[in-house]
Amino acid sequence: MRLLCTSILVSPVLVLFASTAFAQNSLAPIAPHDDTHLDLASLKVLHDRGTITDAEYDAAVRDLNDTTGAAIAGDAPTFVLGKFSTTVYGQIKGDFIYDSAQGFTDLAGNNLIARPPGSPLGPPPAPQSAYAATHPSGQFSIHDSRLGFYFRAPESTDHIRTSALLEMDLFGQIASNATEQQFYDSSVPRVRHAYFRVETPVVDFLVGQYWHLFGWQNVYHPSTVMAQGVAGELYSRDMQLRISKRIESKPVTVEMAIAALRPPARDSAIPQGEAGLRIALNQWTGVMTNGSSGTALQPLSVAVTGNFREISLPELSTAPTGAVNKGMQSIAIDGFIPIIPATKDHKDNAFGVHGEFVSGNGTADLYSSLTGGLTFPAVPNTSAGTAEVQGATYPVQIDNGIVDFDKEGHLHAISWISYLFGLQYYLPFTNGRAFLVGNYSHMKSPNIAAYTQTAAANPQALSFTQSLAVIERTDWVDGDLFVDVTRGVRVGVECAHYWQHYVDGVLAQDTRVQGAGIFIF
Repeated sequence: MRLLCTSILVSPVLVLFASTAFAQNSLAPIAPHDDTHLDLASLKVLHDRGTITDAEYDAAVRDLNDTTGAAIAGDAPTFVLGKFSTTVYGQIKGDFIYDSAQGFTDLAGNNLIARPPGSPLGPPPAPQSAYAATHPSGQFSIHDSRLGFYFRAPESTDHIRTSALLEMDLFGQIASNATEQQFYDSSVPRVRHAYFRVETPVVDFLVGQYWHLFGWQNVYHPSTVMAQGVAGELYSRDMQLRISKRIESKPVTVEMAIAALRPPARDSAIPQGEAGLRIALNQWTGVMTNGSSGTALQPLSVAVTGNFREISLPELSTAPTGAVNKGMQSIAIDGFIPIIPATKDHKDNAFGVHGEFVSGNGTADLYSSLTGGLTFPAVPNTSAGTAEVQGATYPVQIDNGIVDFDKEGHLHAISWISYLFGLQYYLPFTNGRAFLVGNYSHMKSPNIAAYTQTAAANPQALSFTQSLAVIERTDWVDGDLFVDVTRGVRVGVECAHYWQHYVDGVLAQDTRVQGAGIFIF
């Protein structure tokens, strides 16, 4: 029934796709008279004409793949004015979501699941209710739709290539007092990527908002129908300056990169640093899909990356005069292995495994919506000779869940260890147009419980987050089926289950069933 409903819903899109394709095929490009002319083509056509080089074409397809997949990227409509070109691409995605518990929005991420009946739900005299944990919710959403523009300047005579990309989705922040109708029907655009790249024969430069180098994103992101990032998945973008070097040969490609990124605490005034090494065996390839639409051939590869942070915050006081500092280091190892290889012309029966392991300190913001429920302690107010008052506000200058104080006022990083494994199998006789996916992730904080308390604090002492409001472990598993019903239209169904373990030992669970129709252009 769900597949039938999805097919009915996407049928108008099929008509639109067909009519658009007919219109594009009937347009003849305007013949160039000089260096200033308008041409309508695609990246593949420009490559076949020799207008763009192999390297320019490959770079463009890699940048678009996350949203369109490699095959559609080559056919994305491209406008050429003189020697500059602009490619328009994106996806229109309709999601239909059922959750067995209430609380998640369409982007579940690492948000908290409602605690079940029979468990303490809040410190007295808070009302004890488990309604959200025992009643389902349903959502229809278009927020995971995207629109992007890829800009290319002509390659210079000294072989310097420049390009830029601007991409948006509809997950923008909406007013906290917005109605449900406004939340789902008056979607706010949000910048996903906004960067430019300069590629030289020596090194390459990237400036702007792009995937974190940590985890070598997005090469190893799993495939899911649901919007990412999912539980336990590194999924983060930031403003950065990146320098990289790609050394390619027929058997092996080696990539090295370093990056300076936006400080996780603005008033620390210290950028975070990342570095990585990736090695790929080019002649051992398989099919891998990132997200719901980024299908492409990928070689067997492994990547090791590190993240380095220095946090400087005001001391634990309502009227701080000094600062406290904390240095943090993290490591991620990612890989993809094509168990049953695939080629450009043969994707049937392809089977691949990918995985990610992360040992991180102060990395909550590198996952989607992860705080664990932790907040900074309330500080007794003893300034100016006044009586001590419980609940005074510490002047927080960093997002919750990254670091916290102990009772002595020492700053500590909140550690998370996570791993995620995925299997992707492309069915026989479909040439990659139908495939099955299974994923499992686990993440745990070995120290978050140390910054919680089990009872109300003394009014004249620090007041930490209640242990019944903080999780220390999450497990997540899902299964997905994707089918390309025609070129440019993909449908998918997914069933996922979450287990969240609170610090006080309570287990909260949610089952999410989701269907989606995607028009990719």
